[in-house]
Amino acid sequence: VPAEVFYKTEDATAVAGDDYEHMEGWLRFEAGEAEKEVKVTIFDDDAMEDDEHFFFKLLSAKGDDGAVAAIADASSCARISIIDDDDAGVLSFGCGDDFDVRGSLTDQTITIPVQRRQGACGAVKCRYYTEGDSAVAGKDFQSAEGEVVFENNQIEAFIELTILGSTRIDITECFRVFLVDPENGAKLDDTRDGGEARNILTVLLGPDEETKQHMNHVKARLSRRWEKSRVSHYIWATQFKDAITVQGGEADEDGDEPSPGFMDHAMHLLTLPWKLLFAFVPPTDYCGGWVCFCCSLIAIGFVTMII
Repeated sequence: VPAEVFYKTEDATAVAGDDYEHMEGWLRFEAGEAEKEVKVTIFDDDAMEDDEHFFFKLLSAKGDDGAVAAIADASSCARISIIDDDDAGVLSFGCGDDFDVRGSLTDQTITIPVQRRQGACGAVKCRYYTEGDSAVAGKDFQSAEGEVVFENNQIEAFIELTILGSTRIDITECFRVFLVDPENGAKLDDTRDGGEARNILTVLLGPDEETKQHMNHVKARLSRRWEKSRVSHYIWATQFKDAITVQGGEADEDGDEPSPGFMDHAMHLLTLPWKLLFAFVPPTDYCGGWVCFCCSLIAIGFVTMII
């Protein structure tokens, strides 16, 4: 079934009449026809300016004889960029002045974009190299240097770097990538870190979140076990202290313990070997109580053998 769609251009940073020719109207598709072309005139000039863009929108659709026609949401608007080709261009990192990398136990390759703005005339290139900071070349990343090359009308290129696997958990380290020595009329962006002489990108190497969570979980478990072990050590030490201390009987109504008398000292000397023997039996906190159970059996067996 034949159908028609209404299209229209819309200004953004590019202005109709100055940068391109405004267009609108109905575009007709005959039965079985799946594709149409619309030619938009772009005005060229000799002025050096930033890259600009405008929109080409499909606003409504209708079919012949009452047939239903619709526009897919994903296809209703197209952004058209006008690249200034009157100058060699200004080069800079396409990700700003910082580039965050999530840590990993294995080596990984990162891709850093380099953009060319305010012109794309001719082939240009610049040199790049890396420099360590708190991150060390050969330990945290592979040192690299080379050239970024842009062909005529090419506006983006990429630098690939290798980040080495690490067990980094709580710290963030960094190294830097430099753009220097642009050639064939190209310049470096003087608004970026480093200025026109060299553009500097700081690569931040963060911790591996999965490893960090796992290590924190292990650390918490070890902390709980150590606290439990510390209490067990204290209880075991108290057993020896109680074994060699002369007890003075039960406390009075005021809670004061009486001084040990002659019989207390005599009974203490008589029972001291047995107190010391059973003081070697560890508390039930060790190995789920099995050490205490086995040592108790041995001590009871020894006493039974003597008796």
